[in-house]
Amino acid sequence: MNRANPDRALGPLFTVLSGQAVVLPLEQDGRPIRIRPVSVAADPAYRGYVVQPGWRIVATTNVLDRALLFDLSFALMRRFAFVDVVAPDPDGYRELIREAVARRTPRGTRPGRGPRRQAPGPHPSPAARSGVIH
Repeated sequence: MNRANPDRALGPLFTVLSGQAVVLPLEQDGRPIRIRPVSVAADPAYRGYVVQPGWRIVATTNVLDRALLFDLSFALMRRFAFVDVVAPDPDGYRELIREAVARRTPRGTRPGRGPRRQAPGPHPSPAARSGVIH
């Protein structure tokens, strides 16, 4: 929907949500596409999609596109709940990352480093590793 005309993009959907079927100007399998609510009977002449009563749409917008929200018609705007989600501050981000890493890191491992090992003892000489004794 980025920079789309919201009334044109969502209008048919809201018609369906109000209880009426809508035939789109598209075809699939050689049949026109029809979106219908559960209360409208299927018709084999159409490629049908059913919108269930509990159907929801969740969308996001950025600062640039926020002005488009005010271009929505009142009829369309009243069907949405607008929720501002504020970005966390840098300390909040760090805490979110720490919590996510802690949840995904198995016990006994270190993030990004694999399993913990015992402290190594004295390193054998190259000759000892090759099996040659001097």
